Amino acid sequence: MNQNIELLKIRLLQLMDITEEDAMFRRINGLDWNGYTMIGLRRLDNLEMCINSVIKNNVEGAIVEAGVWRAEHAYLRQVY
Repeated sequence: MNQNIELLKIRLLQLMDITEEDAMFRRINGLDWNGYTMIGLRRLDNLEMCINSVIKNNVEGAIVEAGVWRAEHAYLRQVY
């Protein structure tokens, strides 16, 4: 687990600003759009897993993101 990636995900979701447990649940599960991303922590974790798999298996090509809201995936991809 890369600490910088975890900090980036926390910042993208603005988790450090949440004080209510219900609001935290909604943000983690992508049910709350007040952060910089609509997808939530679970989907960001999944995206990280997919990118790690591509790198580990030396898959050639590029990652294309289409139909984005605020290009939140682009922030995570830049870390790699």
